[in-house]
Amino acid sequence: MKKTNTHAAIIALIIILFTLFTLQAWAQEEEKKEEVKKEEPEKLLTLPLDEYVVVGTRGERKLESLSGTVSVISNKDVEAANAVSADELLGDIPGIHIQGTGGYGDKVTLNLRGLQGRWGAQRVLVLIDGRPANEEYLGDFDFRYVPVEAIERIEVAKGPASALYGGLAIGGVINIVTKDPRKGSGGKVSASLGSHNTRRYTTVLTSVKGAVAGLLTMNMFGTDGYLKNSDGSNRDFESGRLYSKTHYKVGKRSTLTFASGTSYGTTHEEDFKRYDVNDFQHFLLETPLDEGKKKKLDLRIYRNGTFSELAWTYGFDGRYHQYTAGAQAKYTHIFSDNNTLTSGIEGKTQRANVGETAGHVEEQITESSLYLQDELIFGRLKLTLGARLDNNEEFGSQVSPRLGMTYEPAKNTVLRMACGKAYRPPTISDLYMPPVTYMGMIFEGNPDLEPETLWSGELGLRHKLKVAKREISLDLAVCRSRGVDFWDYMVVNFVPLTLRPLNVNATNIFSGEAEISAMLASGLKLSLGYTYTDARYSRYEPDPSIEHNHIEQIPQHTGSAALSHRSEEGHTAFASVRISGDRYTDPENTKAKKLHSFAILSVGGTAKLSEHTKAFARIDNLADKKYRVISTQVQPGRTFTFGMSVEF
Repeated sequence: MKKTNTHAAIIALIIILFTLFTLQAWAQEEEKKEEVKKEEPEKLLTLPLDEYVVVGTRGERKLESLSGTVSVISNKDVEAANAVSADELLGDIPGIHIQGTGGYGDKVTLNLRGLQGRWGAQRVLVLIDGRPANEEYLGDFDFRYVPVEAIERIEVAKGPASALYGGLAIGGVINIVTKDPRKGSGGKVSASLGSHNTRRYTTVLTSVKGAVAGLLTMNMFGTDGYLKNSDGSNRDFESGRLYSKTHYKVGKRSTLTFASGTSYGTTHEEDFKRYDVNDFQHFLLETPLDEGKKKKLDLRIYRNGTFSELAWTYGFDGRYHQYTAGAQAKYTHIFSDNNTLTSGIEGKTQRANVGETAGHVEEQITESSLYLQDELIFGRLKLTLGARLDNNEEFGSQVSPRLGMTYEPAKNTVLRMACGKAYRPPTISDLYMPPVTYMGMIFEGNPDLEPETLWSGELGLRHKLKVAKREISLDLAVCRSRGVDFWDYMVVNFVPLTLRPLNVNATNIFSGEAEISAMLASGLKLSLGYTYTDARYSRYEPDPSIEHNHIEQIPQHTGSAALSHRSEEGHTAFASVRISGDRYTDPENTKAKKLHSFAILSVGGTAKLSEHTKAFARIDNLADKKYRVISTQVQPGRTFTFGMSVEF
């Protein structure tokens, strides 16, 4: 009873603090209507149309000039969330659906615009400062090992992006941009504790000395987890992350950037104990070729490495040694204010050395690429034409075209259109996985698998307006996609029961997205997001009766709402609701297996104790709802996080 009363008191305190902050904001607004403000806090909270992003065109462009849909998670959003892993930051973006057990330290699946991530993020390309980061064997990405404490912002380009980025960008691109140490020297340390014996410790250091600027981040995380295994042990998770980045100014115009990092993680799951080690090295040379910076050459080389070991309960250890080595060259030529040409070449080698229960795989895939993009401006009309040629030694060549257009009928209003083709190449696992027994079935690769292909078109509107001197930003988009040669595991033998990936599916997907930000008062921001997704099978060769059924695990309706306040003294408070509609869990659309809708409320805030010290708290699932994101597991109930940070 004492524990329950304590929890109730904490909840009441946070709600009261949030209410006081809100009332204070409205009162201050009435008092200051006639005053001239030096700097309005909302300028720090809204996303103006003239913000620069990189992911849409592989170069810095204003958001308003992009023909595709791009969402941005700002530095303020990252700081306010106090997230353990990057996937927690992505869940409120329209078009993205995060799926996982809900346990701390659990790996998640990311579905984007009706495209299933399958066992992770297999249909989205993840970049870290422009470096491709998806792993080699499964084509997956594990958000648990992103150094959240190093994130400056996250850019999400939704829709096919193979014309610029090649394979894996079939659903879109997530570019995680890390902090720029050139902004000044300083540091920050923080520590937090939470439910399920969860603890987190982070350190961020930046230093600037002459032509050299450096960033170093360190993180330790551990939790007993939310779930328990059948033997009574906790499904715990421990990890550590180390990330560094150094900028060096070469001559008057060039910049050399070197980044490197390593991470590890251990977890105890039902059937195995898992141990992961990841590392990377990344060099980037940015060189303007003329005084006016009209010509620019970027040279990049990188290496990603992954080692994983699975100690199965029945005695066998699976080992996964993987790496990618790649190089990129990008040339940008600004011929005039109305014409920018971007071109580039890339090459990479992916290698996996895998020992499974029933066999061993040692394979390598090499790919070379060439792309070209031309941006043309005719008054209020802007056209973007692009195409990319990828040559893969396993399945040959793929050409990915794209056409984009924006039109500005009035100030702060932009209409946009984009259409193009994207593809997903089969990974080393898809092609060559040895027979693996799981839940009484045998899964194996298929060396004859062909790439998945997606054609997609979208229409959108961006608009910024002022109502009663308050800023409102609106972004709307509708998208239709047609996917062919999508693969699924199909039975190829009954004794023993053996499944293999086959190109048997075609899909039709229609989606609509709305993203709204509004300043209700000085420092008080409302954010709303909504997604409608109608994803269906248009062809399903093994069972034609499934055609026109909903694709499993994709809810038709999802939404989010967040109210955040930032006071002039530096205190913050937020309340957010995440909503998910019903969804089927099998291609047959069995009603008895359907998962029901839910709405989850989270609250939190930060109190500035002194000039350099802050305390923060967060409560997720405030109402202690019982709900499921996957059919096999109830999500965690109410969870708490408390901590402090010191800047210097």
